Amino acid sequence: MYRITGIGTDIVSIGRISRAMDDFRERFLKKILSPEERELLPRKGEAEFLAGRFAAKEAFLKALGKNRGLPMNRIAILKGESGKPCLKVTAEILSALGKAIRREAVRIHISISHEKDSAVAFVLIEQAEEETGGLNSAESDRI
Repeated sequence: MYRITGIGTDIVSIGRISRAMDDFRERFLKKILSPEERELLPRKGEAEFLAGRFAAKEAFLKALGKNRGLPMNRIAILKGESGKPCLKVTAEILSALGKAIRREAVRIHISISHEKDSAVAFVLIEQAEEETGGLNSAESDRI
């Protein structure tokens, strides 16, 4: 059985991302995207892509409850087999969850959407009940 241990959401102005790209392109890309994500960067619609990734990473950090020293370029939002976004779960990500957790004991759900001038993302983190120590939902937000 899994329990929800974190929920996060974020909204980003695509225009703000576009201006950052105009002013600081390479520095901005290196700060925000992982090497795997840089390979996915489309030639057309890159501001929308970046805004979605930025929002998803902010939502993930909010779902963690605190930043925990994890830079955005160490978080990779990739395409899953079905085409929907998924977070690459690395040892660094597991460590950011705050305890020794087995990779198969965590599920991270991500949704990214774009509309005109905005990108929004929602992240839900679930952990296997044995990994949360059987905490009830009121206590699980402290993980």
